[in-house]
Amino acid sequence: MKKLTRLLLINWHYFQNTLIDFDTINFLTGKNSAGKSTIIDALQVVLMGETRSTAFNRAASKKSERTLKSYLIGSMGEDVENGNKSVREGKDFSTYIVAEFYDDFKSSFFCLGAVFDTYSDGSDINKRFFYLKSLIPDSRFIENGKTMDSRRMTQFFKERYPNKYETKDTADGYRKIVLSKLNIHDPKFITMLKKAI
Repeated sequence: MKKLTRLLLINWHYFQNTLIDFDTINFLTGKNSAGKSTIIDALQVVLMGETRSTAFNRAASKKSERTLKSYLIGSMGEDVENGNKSVREGKDFSTYIVAEFYDDFKSSFFCLGAVFDTYSDGSDINKRFFYLKSLIPDSRFIENGKTMDSRRMTQFFKERYPNKYETKDTADGYRKIVLSKLNIHDPKFITMLKKAI
């Protein structure tokens, strides 16, 4: 069995650098705007490679206006006096969503994750999905006080985890890795998971 053990969120909506522990059975509870849907959407990204806005915040509302960009910049909604509020808009930064799993058959840990590089000049968001045969690194992908961008992360993997990682720039390629690492043989799992959410 593969068991989700931890979830790392860095620069994802209002989660700056948060590590969430999971047990065998978990409940997400809290007031409105506490971050329940934000966590579910993060899991969608790492389990399905899902980045389309139509999939986000479905648990809270079918007419959600959340997008990948709003999650990345940390959009906090409308501020009548100052326009849109956001935590990171106009800055260069990288976002990490990393799910750590324990494989009890192999007695080992592995991670499925995504990194998004966002730029202050408004250029396209660079995304990279990855598999890492390890625990979440102790550094949490932070080096010299700054979050690693996707290029540096790949270099870090080559240096620290040779032959223990894979990266993909497309969701389709990444989904094949996810299904393989979770030992799921039917690609319909992705569709069923979307419906369940």
